Amino acid sequence: MGDRLMGKEQARPILVDTEGTCSAAEVYAAQQLVRYAKQAWGGGIVAEGEDGLRIRVGTAQRLKLADAPEGDGFVIRRDQQGVVIAGGSPRGVLYGVFAFIERFMGVRFLTPDTEYIPHKAPAPLPEKIDIREQPAFAFRENQWYEACMSGTDEQNADFAVKTANLGSMCALDERHGGNVEYPGSHTFDTLCPAAEYFHEHPEYFALVDGERRAGPFTAQLCLTHPDVLAIVTENVRRDLRAHPEKKIVAVAQNDCYGYCECPACAQIDAQEGSHAGTLIRFVNAVAEAIEAEFPDVIVDTLAYEYSRTAPAQTQPRHNVVVRICTIESCLSHPLRLCQERNGNYAQTRDGKNGRFGLLNKDLADWGKICTHYNCWTYVTNFAHYMAPVPNLWVLADNMAFLKENGVTDLRLQGNRQSRSGEMGSLRAYLSAKLLWNPGRSTDQILLEFCAGYYGMAAGPILAYLRMVNREAAAPDVHAGLYDAPWNAPYLAGDFLPRAEEYFRQARMLADNETVLWRVEKAALSVEYVKITRGFASMPRAEGRAALAAFIEKAKTFGIGYLREVGGDPDPDAVLEDNLHSILNSYYGSAAE
Repeated sequence: MGDRLMGKEQARPILVDTEGTCSAAEVYAAQQLVRYAKQAWGGGIVAEGEDGLRIRVGTAQRLKLADAPEGDGFVIRRDQQGVVIAGGSPRGVLYGVFAFIERFMGVRFLTPDTEYIPHKAPAPLPEKIDIREQPAFAFRENQWYEACMSGTDEQNADFAVKTANLGSMCALDERHGGNVEYPGSHTFDTLCPAAEYFHEHPEYFALVDGERRAGPFTAQLCLTHPDVLAIVTENVRRDLRAHPEKKIVAVAQNDCYGYCECPACAQIDAQEGSHAGTLIRFVNAVAEAIEAEFPDVIVDTLAYEYSRTAPAQTQPRHNVVVRICTIESCLSHPLRLCQERNGNYAQTRDGKNGRFGLLNKDLADWGKICTHYNCWTYVTNFAHYMAPVPNLWVLADNMAFLKENGVTDLRLQGNRQSRSGEMGSLRAYLSAKLLWNPGRSTDQILLEFCAGYYGMAAGPILAYLRMVNREAAAPDVHAGLYDAPWNAPYLAGDFLPRAEEYFRQARMLADNETVLWRVEKAALSVEYVKITRGFASMPRAEGRAALAAFIEKAKTFGIGYLREVGGDPDPDAVLEDNLHSILNSYYGSAAE
């Protein structure tokens, strides 16, 4: 295809050219380049045949680029024929085009339904352009609701590709270069169901404190029993035969402790110095058994809670990916430096697994033995989605540390359940930029987002964010995934009056009603702290009334969750459930 348009900054036509037979993603990339050039440069279509700057768009293979980028990487170059935007894959073409639009047109993709387009003549294109980028992580999953669910279906999918987001929350089709999806995480009970086998074969399930236990939230499987291996392997085969499009299949522990203590399992775990010993040997056996029939499939498992420490002897096979989970981490300090564990995990759930290594050591140890290495890291407060989380200036270093230690795939889990009043849009934007390149400046990313999203109110918003994060940066202050606002030291002292003053200034500076709405939504986080810290001087009935009124206000901003709720709850009942849970966590479970 060819589109010629007159750009103000060039005073000459621009030809966007996709040569030969193109994929749907390459055609879409060219269309987007034309669309944004018209908007940002104010050009119009001109007659064919005029001279102009030629922009060639396509995969490096189709454009016959000698030093082709890999996978999702891209190059942007200027040569004697014009500009080349080439990707290592169809997705890479899209990423290159959107990078060009951002860098040379000044456009910013802020949220699924909000873009900043300067509408002014930019500086002429440099005579020399030679940009080559490769994403830091091959798989990047940015699990913020505002990253891929807050707009229309079309806006969400388009925004995902504009921000290089992948995963199960992104409805990406061939036009967007396709998708990569990891399967569900806790699958032991699906692959060997307790409901089907426990009654007749309790020996298939974990021996815990001298008795066999079973269930997805109770205990694990006996991983040394040969029948369990046979059942799980056959169920994996059936799943892959029924879904030939799958490239990753999960064989992963249930979401609980209850690892098997039978003599055979205990012996292996003792040899390996970790409960991951039995797990990795079992998963390796499944992966080996299915490889001949499914050579392109990767078997996924977890290094999570009791299995987080790497085994001393056994390495995951080449067709196994390990997903390490950082649920114990401190949020307010870099992973590479902080040895403090989240206080909620100072004692393990079963009270007896005291064998955790240091998280940063475990992260490094798995990186030494894994061919494929995924990290599932957590970046919000799951018990209080509305509470300020002081981790914005930690994310970049954490991602760099993970990259240094061999992590190839990275999932950031934030508030993925509803719009967030705790800077969800800003967090989604920052996370996307750092997932691509953790070497970028956090200050620069936050400034460009706030300038585009909050306009004249950006100054006090940024000052507020710096205050929150500065309060928690002290070596003796640690933030966890479940901190109660009434106990968090970084929300004590003069936090509230200072925060309220910053938001007073932001309201005064808001450019228009749209920006004022965004400021008011962000201010909900401070209001939530004020109410919940105020429980100390309120009887339960008064606290309930204050929180209920806050919930009604939050609804007007599209907020449907104040804390994480598992499963598939009734949307109309979620906030009522949240209200009782939060009140009970402070006042106790007394009747209303």
